[in-house]
Amino acid sequence: MIFDILQPDLKVKMVKIWNRMTEKDRNAFVDQVSLLIVLMGQNKKTYTFISNVIAKMIDDGSQDLSDLGIYLSDIELPTGGKKALNYINDYRFKHDLSSMPHKPIPFK
Repeated sequence: MIFDILQPDLKVKMVKIWNRMTEKDRNAFVDQVSLLIVLMGQNKKTYTFISNVIAKMIDDGSQDLSDLGIYLSDIELPTGGKKALNYINDYRFKHDLSSMPHKPIPFK
């Protein structure tokens, strides 16, 4: 459902990013999305919210979908979002995930 909401060009970018990710990061992304769905509700509003966060990550240049939790801090959260953010932050800490987005470093 979330993938269906994304624009076609973002789907292509998302698949390319997914294919470059490690198994650990893939699992971290799936776990974070699952936490959001469980805590915010299995509905179109939640799916749209998650797809908007993914779009923001990709537009910002993130090279790893496991960065999802990082981007939640900068977005207005819907009902249940703050609780979900707390769980995701705990998850990210427990699994030693980066607190900075995986973005290419520009060289001058």
